[in-house]
Amino acid sequence: MKKHIIPIILLSLVSTAQAALTIYVYDTGPNLGVTATGQLDLTGLTFGGTLNSYSGDFIATGGPNVVNIAPGANFDFYSNFISYPANFGAGGGSVSGLGAVGDTFFVQGDDGGGFTPYVGVPAGYNAAPYVLNFSKVYAGQSIASLMATPGTYSWIWGADSVNVLIGTAPPVAPVPEPAQIITMIGFCSLAGILWVRRIRKSKQSA
Repeated sequence: MKKHIIPIILLSLVSTAQAALTIYVYDTGPNLGVTATGQLDLTGLTFGGTLNSYSGDFIATGGPNVVNIAPGANFDFYSNFISYPANFGAGGGSVSGLGAVGDTFFVQGDDGGGFTPYVGVPAGYNAAPYVLNFSKVYAGQSIASLMATPGTYSWIWGADSVNVLIGTAPPVAPVPEPAQIITMIGFCSLAGILWVRRIRKSKQSA
């Protein structure tokens, strides 16, 4: 039992589970901000292939779409959702930028216009998933110019989901209080002492 104490303590300190990918679309001053983060489990989706012939940096209410693909970037696309949105509201607005920043990603729904709902991720992502991040500020744009309706719009499949939160700003990471920092240091010190003792005992018994 003792040999499992150190891994459990360290895992509890450094592990942060991130279920789903969340895309925040929000007004920030006179501009429209987009921030996305999360790790995806693509189990249950159907692999559609790898492409590098498509690029863009935009959001469209009809469709709907959120695209962040740099020119020439390879991406894998998947389909077969349990559910997906038809749009981000009744409007047909869209906003676009000058270049994609961050990880390659796109997600597309269907408003009945013949679109195939897809999620796109960096090529090879499914073999070694990691936390995806991208962000963008569209100058002079807003949720109003996007003609979007505030709310949560989700692409859902058996293992995970992509959630677009229109009108919600990303949470601000809390700064650890001094007491919390001291507690973390104490746990790390305890873990180190137990680890050294375990090594000594194993050498003595050898």
